[in-house]
Amino acid sequence: MIDPWVELCLTQLVLTARHGGPDPHVVTFLGFDNSYFYAVLLPGIAIALGREELLPAGFVTNFFLHLDGSKFSTSRNHVIWADDVLARSSADAVRVVALRHAPELGVRSISRAEAADLGADPLLTALHGWHALLTAAGPEPVPEIGAWTVAHREFYRELSLAAGRADALLSAATFTGAGYLDLLTGLIRTAVAFHLAELPDRPIVTRAEERRTSVALDYLALRAFAALAWPVLPGYAGALWRALGLSGTPRREVMWPPVPSGPIRLPDPPF
Repeated sequence: MIDPWVELCLTQLVLTARHGGPDPHVVTFLGFDNSYFYAVLLPGIAIALGREELLPAGFVTNFFLHLDGSKFSTSRNHVIWADDVLARSSADAVRVVALRHAPELGVRSISRAEAADLGADPLLTALHGWHALLTAAGPEPVPEIGAWTVAHREFYRELSLAAGRADALLSAATFTGAGYLDLLTGLIRTAVAFHLAELPDRPIVTRAEERRTSVALDYLALRAFAALAWPVLPGYAGALWRALGLSGTPRREVMWPPVPSGPIRLPDPPF
């Protein structure tokens, strides 16, 4: 007989060796009902092979997610079929709602109504509002940065601090998907508040230099959001990153560089 769990453990060690690099830092996500296999069998096999360096650096465990208060069951058709959900919603929106309801600390339940109304998630609602605000009069070209005010510097500092906050939420010991969604939502609210506070001064002719910086910071906030949202909204974040004239995949920075100047067309948020 061949034990499938032994094969899975061997597969994990082999793939870690192949793709993890010389100093792999791997975190394993698992359902708590499989804890024995990851916490006992996997280390046992690695030790027997003399390859302890390939063991995960940490574990993140989920509990069970129920539907309307009871376990999912295909035999009772007590399920939410992925194909049905994806037929009416984007994959990005599904990822957000799955993270929002993830049973990180204990058994949780999602209702059919919540699963049917994916767009009601606070992050997606905030994102659509932000997009509407920035495109109400048509997106402006990205300007070169001009003169800075105290408010501009404080807003830039907030964008820089967001990356550090993300690190704390994504480490294995303190991982929380719902908390990460709250971080992204908070970033949007900060960006919206900045935009609204800056609007009265932008038409003033004598503050043209400050206006350039103000508008450029609107786009810098979009750059920060695309980088931070990429693990959650890969489709939208990638499209936004490219729309901002940036190459490669979205990446976080300690200090955010400015967005290249020029015309721009923002992609629609996930539906």
